[in-house]
Amino acid sequence: MNKRLLFAILVSMVILLSSTSMVYADVISGNDFIFEHVNKTQRISEHEYIANGPSGYVSAKKRPGADEETIKYENGEVIIISHVYLHKGEYWGTWLYHGVAVDGWVLMDCVLRAYSLYDFNNEYETSFYTYTGSYDAVLSAEKLIIWQWPGSEREKRVVDNPSHYANYHSSYLKEYTYMDNEGREWGYAFLDGWFCISDPENLTNIPAFYPAPEPMKWSPDDMDWSPDGEAAWPLLTIIVVALIAILAVAVFMIHKSMPKSGSAT
Repeated sequence: MNKRLLFAILVSMVILLSSTSMVYADVISGNDFIFEHVNKTQRISEHEYIANGPSGYVSAKKRPGADEETIKYENGEVIIISHVYLHKGEYWGTWLYHGVAVDGWVLMDCVLRAYSLYDFNNEYETSFYTYTGSYDAVLSAEKLIIWQWPGSEREKRVVDNPSHYANYHSSYLKEYTYMDNEGREWGYAFLDGWFCISDPENLTNIPAFYPAPEPMKWSPDDMDWSPDGEAAWPLLTIIVVALIAILAVAVFMIHKSMPKSGSAT
Protein backbone atom coordinates (compact mmCIF):
# COMPACT_ATOMS: atom_id res chain seq x y z
CA MET A 1 0.00 0.00 0.00
CA ASN A 2 1.20 3.53 -0.79
CA LYS A 3 2.77 5.04 2.34
CA ARG A 4 0.91 8.31 1.96
CA LEU A 5 -2.43 6.51 1.71
CA LEU A 6 -1.61 4.35 4.75
CA PHE A 7 -0.53 7.46 6.63
CA ALA A 8 -3.85 9.18 5.85
CA ILE A 9 -5.85 6.14 6.97
CA LEU A 10 -3.98 5.88 10.29
CA VAL A 11 -4.39 9.60 10.98
CA SER A 12 -8.14 9.26 10.37
CA MET A 13 -8.32 6.30 12.78
CA VAL A 14 -6.48 8.25 15.49
CA ILE A 15 -8.91 11.17 15.10
CA LEU A 16 -11.92 8.83 15.19
CA LEU A 17 -10.75 6.99 18.31
CA SER A 18 -9.89 10.27 20.02
CA SER A 19 -13.37 11.68 19.37
CA THR A 20 -14.94 8.42 20.59
CA SER A 21 -12.96 8.57 23.81
CA MET A 22 -14.08 12.18 24.33
CA VAL A 23 -17.75 11.18 23.99
CA TYR A 24 -17.12 8.26 26.36
CA ALA A 25 -15.51 10.64 28.86
CA ASP A 26 -18.60 12.89 28.68
CA VAL A 27 -20.85 9.90 29.50
CA ILE A 28 -18.67 9.00 32.48
CA SER A 29 -18.51 12.55 33.82
CA GLY A 30 -22.33 12.61 33.81
CA ASN A 31 -22.30 9.62 36.18
CA ASP A 32 -19.15 10.41 38.07
CA PHE A 33 -20.50 9.09 41.39
CA ILE A 34 -21.12 5.55 40.18
CA PHE A 35 -17.88 5.65 38.19
CA GLU A 36 -15.95 6.37 41.39
CA HIS A 37 -17.93 4.07 43.69
CA VAL A 38 -18.98 1.13 41.51
CA ASN A 39 -16.84 -1.35 43.44
CA LYS A 40 -18.58 -0.30 46.67
CA THR A 41 -22.08 -1.01 45.40
CA GLN A 42 -23.77 -4.30 46.14
CA ARG A 43 -25.99 -6.30 43.79
CA ILE A 44 -29.46 -7.35 44.95
CA SER A 45 -31.28 -10.38 43.59
CA GLU A 46 -34.80 -8.85 43.65
CA HIS A 47 -35.39 -6.21 40.99
CA GLU A 48 -38.92 -4.83 41.36
CA TYR A 49 -39.83 -2.48 44.18
CA ILE A 50 -42.86 -0.32 44.92
CA ALA A 51 -42.63 3.37 45.86
CA ASN A 52 -43.78 3.87 49.44
CA GLY A 53 -42.65 7.33 50.54
CA PRO A 54 -44.02 9.04 53.67
CA SER A 55 -45.19 12.05 51.64
CA GLY A 56 -46.99 10.04 48.97
CA TYR A 57 -44.04 9.77 46.63
CA VAL A 58 -40.37 8.78 46.43
CA SER A 59 -37.82 11.28 45.20
CA ALA A 60 -34.89 9.89 43.21
CA LYS A 61 -31.66 11.83 43.68
CA LYS A 62 -28.70 12.41 41.40
CA ARG A 63 -26.51 10.64 43.94
CA PRO A 64 -27.04 9.12 47.42
CA GLY A 65 -27.78 11.84 49.97
CA ALA A 66 -27.96 14.64 47.38
CA ASP A 67 -30.67 17.32 47.25
CA GLU A 68 -30.93 17.41 43.45
CA GLU A 69 -33.95 15.42 42.26
CA THR A 70 -33.91 13.50 38.98
CA ILE A 71 -37.41 11.98 38.99
CA LYS A 72 -40.38 11.51 41.33
CA TYR A 73 -42.24 8.21 41.77
CA GLU A 74 -45.80 8.32 43.07
CA ASN A 75 -46.53 5.75 45.77
CA GLY A 76 -47.51 2.46 44.18
CA GLU A 77 -45.31 2.88 41.10
CA VAL A 78 -42.88 0.08 40.30
CA ILE A 79 -39.17 0.96 40.56
CA ILE A 80 -36.48 -1.28 39.09
CA ILE A 81 -33.43 -1.55 41.38
CA SER A 82 -30.37 -3.72 40.80
CA HIS A 83 -27.68 -2.26 43.12
CA VAL A 84 -27.48 -0.53 46.48
CA TYR A 85 -24.92 1.71 48.15
CA LEU A 86 -24.47 2.43 51.86
CA HIS A 87 -24.24 6.18 52.45
CA LYS A 88 -23.92 7.52 56.02
CA GLY A 89 -25.77 4.55 57.48
CA GLU A 90 -28.59 4.56 54.89
CA TYR A 91 -28.98 2.29 51.87
CA TRP A 92 -29.71 3.87 48.50
CA GLY A 93 -30.73 1.90 45.42
CA THR A 94 -30.48 2.38 41.68
CA TRP A 95 -30.72 0.45 38.45
CA LEU A 96 -27.30 0.16 36.86
CA TYR A 97 -27.28 -0.28 33.10
CA HIS A 98 -23.90 -0.41 31.35
CA GLY A 99 -22.29 1.62 34.11
CA VAL A 100 -25.02 4.28 34.21
CA ALA A 101 -27.29 4.90 37.19
CA VAL A 102 -30.70 4.96 35.48
CA ASP A 103 -33.20 7.51 36.87
CA GLY A 104 -31.07 8.24 39.93
CA TRP A 105 -30.90 6.89 43.49
CA VAL A 106 -33.79 6.21 45.89
CA LEU A 107 -33.73 5.66 49.63
CA MET A 108 -34.38 1.96 50.25
CA ASP A 109 -36.39 2.78 53.38
CA CYS A 110 -38.95 4.38 51.03
CA VAL A 111 -39.61 1.30 48.88
CA LEU A 112 -41.23 -2.09 49.39
CA ARG A 113 -39.96 -5.28 47.79
CA ALA A 114 -42.51 -6.60 45.30
CA TYR A 115 -42.98 -10.23 44.27
CA SER A 116 -42.06 -10.47 40.61
CA LEU A 117 -41.30 -12.77 37.70
CA TYR A 118 -37.77 -13.22 39.06
CA ASP A 119 -39.08 -14.41 42.43
CA PHE A 120 -41.35 -16.98 40.79
CA ASN A 121 -38.51 -18.29 38.62
CA ASN A 122 -36.19 -18.58 41.61
CA GLU A 123 -38.88 -20.24 43.71
CA TYR A 124 -39.90 -22.86 41.15
CA GLU A 125 -36.75 -23.37 39.09
CA THR A 126 -36.40 -26.95 40.36
CA SER A 127 -39.89 -27.69 38.95
CA PHE A 128 -39.06 -26.60 35.40
CA TYR A 129 -38.64 -29.40 32.89
CA THR A 130 -37.89 -30.11 29.25
CA TYR A 131 -40.87 -29.59 26.95
CA THR A 132 -41.55 -32.33 24.39
CA GLY A 133 -44.98 -31.33 23.07
CA SER A 134 -46.02 -29.23 20.09
CA TYR A 135 -46.87 -25.55 19.72
CA ASP A 136 -49.92 -26.12 17.49
CA ALA A 137 -52.27 -24.20 19.80
CA VAL A 138 -49.88 -21.27 19.93
CA LEU A 139 -49.22 -21.20 16.17
CA SER A 140 -52.93 -21.20 15.35
CA ALA A 141 -53.88 -18.60 17.98
CA GLU A 142 -54.86 -15.05 17.00
CA LYS A 143 -53.28 -13.57 20.10
CA LEU A 144 -51.10 -14.61 23.00
CA ILE A 145 -51.74 -13.68 26.64
CA ILE A 146 -48.54 -13.14 28.62
CA TRP A 147 -48.83 -13.50 32.38
CA GLN A 148 -46.16 -12.18 34.74
CA TRP A 149 -46.00 -15.73 36.04
CA PRO A 150 -48.47 -18.65 35.88
CA GLY A 151 -51.62 -17.66 37.75
CA SER A 152 -50.55 -14.07 38.39
CA GLU A 153 -53.35 -11.63 39.17
CA ARG A 154 -51.48 -8.67 37.70
CA GLU A 155 -52.16 -7.00 34.39
CA LYS A 156 -51.48 -9.27 31.45
CA ARG A 157 -49.90 -8.35 28.12
CA VAL A 158 -51.53 -9.20 24.81
CA VAL A 159 -49.24 -10.17 21.92
CA ASP A 160 -50.67 -10.12 18.39
CA ASN A 161 -48.00 -12.37 16.89
CA PRO A 162 -48.06 -15.69 18.81
CA SER A 163 -45.97 -17.52 16.22
CA HIS A 164 -43.09 -15.16 17.01
CA TYR A 165 -42.97 -16.45 20.58
CA ALA A 166 -43.34 -20.06 19.56
CA ASN A 167 -40.49 -19.79 17.06
CA TYR A 168 -38.23 -17.37 18.91
CA HIS A 169 -38.51 -19.10 22.28
CA SER A 170 -38.81 -22.71 21.13
CA SER A 171 -35.27 -23.67 22.14
CA TYR A 172 -35.62 -21.80 25.44
CA LEU A 173 -38.95 -23.45 26.23
CA LYS A 174 -37.41 -26.88 25.98
CA GLU A 175 -35.60 -26.16 29.24
CA TYR A 176 -38.11 -23.87 30.97
CA THR A 177 -41.59 -25.37 31.05
CA TYR A 178 -43.85 -25.39 34.11
CA MET A 179 -46.98 -27.41 34.94
CA ASP A 180 -49.50 -26.02 37.42
CA ASN A 181 -51.66 -28.04 39.82
CA GLU A 182 -54.41 -28.37 37.20
CA GLY A 183 -52.08 -29.94 34.65
CA ARG A 184 -51.76 -26.85 32.45
CA GLU A 185 -48.36 -26.42 30.83
CA TRP A 186 -46.77 -22.99 30.71
CA GLY A 187 -43.99 -21.67 28.48
CA TYR A 188 -41.50 -19.03 29.54
CA ALA A 189 -41.28 -16.09 27.14
CA PHE A 190 -37.90 -15.11 28.55
CA LEU A 191 -38.11 -11.81 30.51
CA ASP A 192 -41.62 -11.01 29.24
CA GLY A 193 -43.39 -13.56 31.40
CA TRP A 194 -45.27 -16.85 30.91
CA PHE A 195 -48.05 -18.08 28.63
CA CYS A 196 -50.27 -21.15 28.79
CA ILE A 197 -49.21 -23.48 25.98
CA SER A 198 -52.54 -25.33 25.83
CA ASP A 199 -54.66 -22.15 26.11
CA PRO A 200 -52.51 -19.29 24.78
CA GLU A 201 -55.51 -16.95 24.28
CA ASN A 202 -56.92 -17.65 27.76
CA LEU A 203 -60.25 -18.72 26.26
CA THR A 204 -61.05 -20.77 29.38
CA ASN A 205 -60.56 -17.73 31.64
CA ILE A 206 -57.80 -19.26 33.72
CA PRO A 207 -58.22 -17.96 37.29
CA ALA A 208 -55.54 -16.03 39.13
CA PHE A 209 -54.54 -19.05 41.17
CA TYR A 210 -51.22 -17.60 42.35
CA PRO A 211 -51.67 -13.99 43.50
CA ALA A 212 -48.55 -12.13 44.55
CA PRO A 213 -47.69 -12.09 48.25
CA GLU A 214 -48.00 -8.69 49.93
CA PRO A 215 -45.05 -6.35 49.35
CA MET A 216 -42.60 -6.36 52.23
CA LYS A 217 -39.99 -4.05 53.66
CA TRP A 218 -36.58 -4.38 52.07
CA SER A 219 -33.74 -5.74 54.18
CA PRO A 220 -29.94 -5.62 53.67
CA ASP A 221 -30.09 -9.41 54.07
CA ASP A 222 -31.46 -9.53 50.49
CA MET A 223 -28.13 -8.42 49.06
CA ASP A 224 -25.80 -10.63 47.04
CA TRP A 225 -22.22 -9.47 47.31
CA SER A 226 -19.98 -10.05 44.32
CA PRO A 227 -17.40 -8.07 42.32
CA ASP A 228 -19.34 -5.89 39.91
CA GLY A 229 -19.10 -6.38 36.17
CA GLU A 230 -19.99 -2.71 35.73
CA ALA A 231 -16.40 -1.96 36.74
CA ALA A 232 -15.42 -2.83 33.19
CA TRP A 233 -15.81 0.86 32.29
CA PRO A 234 -12.24 1.77 33.36
CA LEU A 235 -10.91 -1.20 31.39
CA LEU A 236 -12.58 0.13 28.24
CA THR A 237 -10.86 3.45 28.78
CA ILE A 238 -7.47 1.72 29.00
CA ILE A 239 -8.13 -0.20 25.78
CA VAL A 240 -9.15 2.94 23.86
CA VAL A 241 -6.13 4.89 25.09
CA ALA A 242 -3.80 1.98 24.23
CA LEU A 243 -5.19 1.80 20.69
CA ILE A 244 -4.73 5.53 20.21
CA ALA A 245 -1.12 5.28 21.45
CA ILE A 246 -0.32 2.33 19.13
CA LEU A 247 -1.80 4.07 16.12
CA ALA A 248 -0.01 7.31 16.99
CA VAL A 249 3.32 5.49 17.08
CA ALA A 250 2.53 3.84 13.73
CA VAL A 251 1.68 7.23 12.21
CA PHE A 252 4.95 8.68 13.51
CA MET A 253 7.04 5.80 12.14
CA ILE A 254 5.39 5.94 8.72
CA HIS A 255 5.71 9.71 8.56
CA LYS A 256 9.39 9.45 9.51
CA SER A 257 10.03 6.90 6.75
CA MET A 258 8.20 8.88 4.06
CA PRO A 259 10.38 10.74 1.53
CA LYS A 260 10.58 14.44 2.24
CA SER A 261 9.14 16.91 -0.23
CA GLY A 262 11.51 17.39 -3.18
CA SER A 263 13.53 14.24 -2.54
CA ALA A 264 13.78 11.38 -5.02
CA THR A 265 11.27 8.50 -4.70
